[in-house]
Amino acid sequence: MSADQAQFLRDLVGTKGSPPPAAQPKAPALSLVHPPRGRAKVIAVASGKGGVGKSNIAVNLAVASAQRGKRAVVVDADMGMANADVLCDLQPPFNLAHVVAGRKTMTEVVVDAPGGFRLAAGASGLANMAALGRREHDRLLEEIYLFEHDADVVLLDAGAGIGPHVLGFMAGSQQQLVVVTPDPASITDAYALVKASLRVRDDLELRVVVNMVTTSVEARSVFDRIDRACRQFLGARLRYWGHIVNDVHVRRAVRRRRPLLLEAPHAEATDCLRDITNQLFE
Repeated sequence: MSADQAQFLRDLVGTKGSPPPAAQPKAPALSLVHPPRGRAKVIAVASGKGGVGKSNIAVNLAVASAQRGKRAVVVDADMGMANADVLCDLQPPFNLAHVVAGRKTMTEVVVDAPGGFRLAAGASGLANMAALGRREHDRLLEEIYLFEHDADVVLLDAGAGIGPHVLGFMAGSQQQLVVVTPDPASITDAYALVKASLRVRDDLELRVVVNMVTTSVEARSVFDRIDRACRQFLGARLRYWGHIVNDVHVRRAVRRRRPLLLEAPHAEATDCLRDITNQLFE
């Protein structure tokens, strides 16, 4: 990273001494990069930094899709740190660990979730899931592609950071949704994720959702800063897909283990999620 780029990123988050994002790893050697162009949209939901509401957004976008009459599936591929089942108060008997081990297929582990979508739960707390080899990772992608003819949208919770699995899931999806918040670390890490992802596949359709904001003006400001950095240093333009306000109903729904759209159907954050869902099917 050049000195100019490092200084630009410090200015981007409004600080003088913050370090720039860490150098990204070499692109993972994945054999399945380009997904099939079937009926279903496979959308990877990822973030540079954890704790930005990525899994919650994936779950609620699935509920909103189901409410539109669409067949929606969430695949919780946040390796070793999966929690989509917890957000839905589910305890599925099988999860992605059984798929990776070859004991179950993806269609055998999927369960009905509140709100009318289907969920393939991830495996939380298993170190071996976070250390999958290329063969296991590619097998998992192949299983995910089985939903191509049995769903309208597949939301792939790809995890956080710039590790090889996150980048592989981003590359293996038709569209990519990057979740960011106004937090300076989230902004710089989102930029790092975009940069690393484009090194793996330079034709990604990268969208951005800004979460936990006070106003739409704040959200646009966050997006514009990231987009400006991407245009200047990566030659890439991002697409703004909306924002989600910092809403007490979100935290309440998480505590009650219910998707927000079911817990608070008239909340301001719910309206934001529905607006984002509209763009999934444009």
